[in-house]
Amino acid sequence: MAGEFIEVSGLFNANGDIQATRIEPSPAGSIQVHGVITNHNPGNQTFMIRSLVVDYSTATIDNGFPGGQFDDGDLAEVKGTTIVGGTLQATKVEPDGVGAAADDRIDPSNFDAVELEIEGFITRFVSASDFDVAGVPVTTTGSTTFIFDDGTTATSADIGLNVKVEAEGNVNASGTLVATKVKVRRGKAVRIVALVDDANGTTNIVTLLGIDVRVDAATRIEDKSNAKLEPFGVGDMSAGDYVEVRGTEDVNGTGDVLAARLERDDVPGNLNGKTELQGFVEAGSVMQPDFSILGVTINASGAIFRDIGGNVISQNAFFSQLNAGDLVKVKGTETSMTVIVADEVEFETP
Repeated sequence: MAGEFIEVSGLFNANGDIQATRIEPSPAGSIQVHGVITNHNPGNQTFMIRSLVVDYSTATIDNGFPGGQFDDGDLAEVKGTTIVGGTLQATKVEPDGVGAAADDRIDPSNFDAVELEIEGFITRFVSASDFDVAGVPVTTTGSTTFIFDDGTTATSADIGLNVKVEAEGNVNASGTLVATKVKVRRGKAVRIVALVDDANGTTNIVTLLGIDVRVDAATRIEDKSNAKLEPFGVGDMSAGDYVEVRGTEDVNGTGDVLAARLERDDVPGNLNGKTELQGFVEAGSVMQPDFSILGVTINASGAIFRDIGGNVISQNAFFSQLNAGDLVKVKGTETSMTVIVADEVEFETP
């Protein structure tokens, strides 16, 4: 839900809202800035790294700095929540550089660069050289390296809207991250639990709710039904099977979704309320009480609505906050191939 903070590290939702940062959780995103501290103002609890102002008033300070406190000239790694008006709200400040307890990525011979890493979903995509990762503007160059999670080579064609990536590089004078490396991650934000419409073992495409789900060699596929087939593949499935899919939108393939995991289960005795769809709200689809995810129309006229904390809210409150790109989970009943009548609708964290 736009503007609400949650316990994740540097997480921005698809609407550009940045959530609170922690170190221990397993976050979907994080902001890290590396550089030399200048203009330290202990009274205001601020300092600068190049042109970026850092507010550390609520941050945890690592005691690895000389004397247990940083000052101008110290190399630092800063983790934080959001950059607003040129100020990063820090949650942790720790030493960086050769021999420091951090990750030693600062080059002592080049103190001008502000090094940034950001992990999250691509929330705005114009081209492979003009996009936002979790609300942070990113550009690439001819020398940018693209790789997949497993270390194999990716290309700029493998990124797009709602794809999960990790980008790292230096921030230029306009505040844009110039990425030297972009890692394309196999996301699991999309979730589908539904009956199979069709399964094609030749193309490795499974269709549910009219959504084409592509299975590849990296997909974990398992038969948890009473049949317990092993080995088990798309060719062993048929229309009417009940499956769960976790994956990401398929920007460079033949499907709508690229599956990270696919599991077949036994068909429930009563299918009412047993269909689930989680995904990103489509642009131009919000028309209370309806909206769309991956081409599926959600009729939420009789649903229970929940905010990102799981609290029940009114239909009007939900739709007043709903935006294209928000991640939403729907539970209900499939009434036709591309329509779900929702029992429950809830904002989710990417």
